[in-house]
Amino acid sequence: PVVNEGYKCLEEGMAIRPSDIDVCLHFGYNWPRYRGGPMQWATSMGLPKVLAKIERMGLQPSALLKECVEKKWKLNSKDFLKRIDQAWSGRWSKL
Repeated sequence: PVVNEGYKCLEEGMAIRPSDIDVCLHFGYNWPRYRGGPMQWATSMGLPKVLAKIERMGLQPSALLKECVEKKWKLNSKDFLKRIDQAWSGRWSKL
């Protein structure tokens, strides 16, 4: 569920980068550092596996997580970064 919420934060433009979410979870919620943060952990486990687990839990997966799995994006791919940049620019550039 933490990974899913992280993807929702990116999708809604509440975070600029996946690493921002990892840092917040490290310092704010004591996420184990050896796991590298929830976003890094999800990448190392494989996003298709994470998505399948979220669906098996009966949760509604983030649209961005689904999109990443469908398009085989990684957290450092140019297309993924362009996608989250659009979310950030669309949401917060009007302030």
